[in-house]
Amino acid sequence: MSTRITPENLLVRSGLQLKSQDPYVVERMQSRYSSKVLLALQTENPTLIREAYDWTQSLPKTNTCRELLGRDIVIDGCLIGNNEYIEICFVKGVPSVLKTITKHEYNRITALLNIGVSHPNLVSCKLETVYEKYFAITPLFPVTIEHLCGIPVSTAFKLVDQVGNALRFLHTHEFAHKDIKSANICVNSNGDFVVIDFGSTEKFGYDSPSTMEYIPTDVEANPSRPEIDWWMLAMTVYDRLQPAGAGVRTGNGFTRSQLVAWFASKGSEYQRLIDEILSNIT
Repeated sequence: MSTRITPENLLVRSGLQLKSQDPYVVERMQSRYSSKVLLALQTENPTLIREAYDWTQSLPKTNTCRELLGRDIVIDGCLIGNNEYIEICFVKGVPSVLKTITKHEYNRITALLNIGVSHPNLVSCKLETVYEKYFAITPLFPVTIEHLCGIPVSTAFKLVDQVGNALRFLHTHEFAHKDIKSANICVNSNGDFVVIDFGSTEKFGYDSPSTMEYIPTDVEANPSRPEIDWWMLAMTVYDRLQPAGAGVRTGNGFTRSQLVAWFASKGSEYQRLIDEILSNIT
């Protein structure tokens, strides 16, 4: 008779010995990632079960949840976009986003918040630290523009205007956002664009990570400077003007001149659109 496959013995196959397994994590994994665990058991796939275990282990633990509850922050347990670091929470009953961040991100965001960030096109952000874990809490928006494909030029102009205003505000205070892309621009209930995610935001002259697919191939990603944000906005606009299935995530890479030439080839309205962005690059 064959041995019944359990999460525990499948984890052993993944290289995690039974004595090293946290029973609490195993139990929570089966509740939190039930579909993934079931698939792993059905296919006897140790890689899938280990991935679910590691995801669960990275989530806020019971003591952390209890501490946050004392601050009127209730963790819902619902992940956003299957991202194990981002989940829904309730702050004094208001639906919000809780993102687990690194200490480096925490320090970068702290430096930004110290200037008193307040702009209608920049997300408001609150930081929490619990048991040497770091969290950023922001409002919950209905949608990001990564779900908006083939936008009209009129919408693209609004995008450039509102995101551009947010960037100018940051640049006035000598910060670069460093991660302008479709997934980091939301639409609020008024239909306005809001830039989110300050995890890469850094003072001019310092290095920080970015999403290279949204930077022309002949632009250096570091050190942080205004030019990078504007080129990322240009690439984001290009991306959102494409029909579904196209855009930079298909692997299309542009140099600066190629990106500008693409806009110019589409006619005068598109040319005015890229000219508006380029007018901010010195």
